[in-house]
This record gives sequence, structure tokens and C-alpha cells, in this order.
Amino acid sequence: RSVSRGLGDVYKRQVIDNYLSITVFFIREGVLFGRHHETLQTLDNVVDDIEEYIIKFYEKNILAHEILIPDTLNAELLSEYLNVKVHVPKRGELKKLVDLAEENSKVVLNEELETLKKDDKKKQEALNELKTLLGIESVSRMESFDNSHLFGTYYVGAMVVFRDFEPLKNDYRKYKISTDVKDDLGAMREVLYRRYYKAIMDNEVLPDLIVMDGGETQVNVCKEILTSLNLSIPIIGLKKDSHHRTNTVIDSNYKILNIK
Repeated sequence: RSVSRGLGDVYKRQVIDNYLSITVFFIREGVLFGRHHETLQTLDNVVDDIEEYIIKFYEKNILAHEILIPDTLNAELLSEYLNVKVHVPKRGELKKLVDLAEENSKVVLNEELETLKKDDKKKQEALNELKTLLGIESVSRMESFDNSHLFGTYYVGAMVVFRDFEPLKNDYRKYKISTDVKDDLGAMREVLYRRYYKAIMDNEVLPDLIVMDGGETQVNVCKEILTSLNLSIPIIGLKKDSHHRTNTVIDSNYKILNIK
């Protein structure tokens, strides 16, 4: 086959020190029309991460008529999901394109690695500082809660999850609050109870730290729910100033943490 047929996107990746570098070449009528590069942190299965990335990439970008990938990925799975031709080239011009994308991915990752490692060092220093301030052994997984409403009705709760300051968006949750709840604290009680009751029943991973979007009142509600479920999880609260900006962090005993 000729490279000049139709449209095509070429994928290749590189992994160094748990950093996943993905390069996409956009080929249009045999011409390199453009490229896209992204570096991600991978902690689990690299192949799964890449396949998930490709699927999500086409939720926001125009789907090519044909996609070229390395032989480490599942072409049949991607082809079935995206409903396009997914090809693993073994030789010729198409294989050269994939090899070129690999080399590009390697060069870019090496250039970015030092910056990424510096960011990682800052994150680790912050995690260690937080562990020391709270007197706990681990503070990797954090879960944070907030709720909102429309004119005091139609409450909706939300939970966001971070691991080592990286968002775990697949673990994010929204909660529709029962209609008989009429205030913020009632909404928060329901969300917290539902989250941790389900975690106990389904044997889900519990957080190392719960972050409440508020001061003593919010922290106290969280303590009540954890006690009712016989759970012991460290809590911090984010207190706001008159401009609704966080200016103080407190622990579960309402003690102000000495954080700049």
C-alpha cells in the first residue's frame, strides 16, 4: 500500500521512569500534516494506558480513516471500538513512519524528563511535609468533597481523588442528593455516608487523607460520619477568608497546620 492513500494517524510511545511519552503523526495525502505530543505519568499497565489514551483522543479530535500503531497494542480492540482500520505495519514506508514517531517520542521525552523529575521532587517534598505535620505514615491517596445547590434546592455532591497530587479522574464521583435535604451540612452528611458505607460494603480502597472544603463545621461533620461507620481516617479542612480564598488549613482537632 502507498502511504499517500487517504488520511492516517501514526502512534508511538516511549516509557522511561514511569513517564509515558506518546507521539501522534497526522498524515494527510502522504504528507506529514502535523504532530501531537503528550507526556503522562503511568503507574499501572502501560499498554492499557496507551489504548485508553487513543480512544479518548478521538473523543475530542477528528477520527482518521486509518490508524497505525506499534505491535505492542491491540489493533483488533481499537479497530472495533473506533470503527476504523487500525494497522500494525511490519515493513516498508508505513513501518518507517512508526519508527520515526518512536524516535521523536524518545527525543521529546528525554528533553522533558528533567523538568518532570523536578516537579516530582517538589511533590514528594510537599507530601513528606504533610505527613510530618499530620503525624501519619502515608498521604498518597486523598479524597476531597464539596456540594452545590440551586437556590437552596437540587443539591449535588462531588468527590475528587488524587494520588501523589495527580488526579485519578476515573475515581471521581457525583452524588444526587435526596430531595428532603435542605442545607449544606445535610448534603455533606449524605455524600460522606454514601461514599464510605459503599467503600466498606464493596471493600474499596480507602483514602490516606480526607480533605474537606471548609473549616471546623465541615471537619466535624466528616468526623461524625467516620465515627458512625467505625472508620479512622485523617481529615484536614480548608478554611476560607472573606474573599472565599483558602488561607488556613486545619487538622481533625481543629489545630492550624503551619503551612505557608
